[in-house]
Amino acid sequence: MSQAIALVLGPVGWLALLGGLSFTLNQPNWSRLTLAVVYVSMIRNSPATK
Repeated sequence: MSQAIALVLGPVGWLALLGGLSFTLNQPNWSRLTLAVVYVSMIRNSPATK
């Protein structure tokens, strides 16, 4: 609905729509980021094997 309103409002609405879209797409996926940090920390803290 908000995208339809932004489309109707013209260039100002288009800028707002693009800003909201870029903000939404640039947010990190926190669950995957947390798993990656845990995985890297487990690898770094594991004993070295041959």
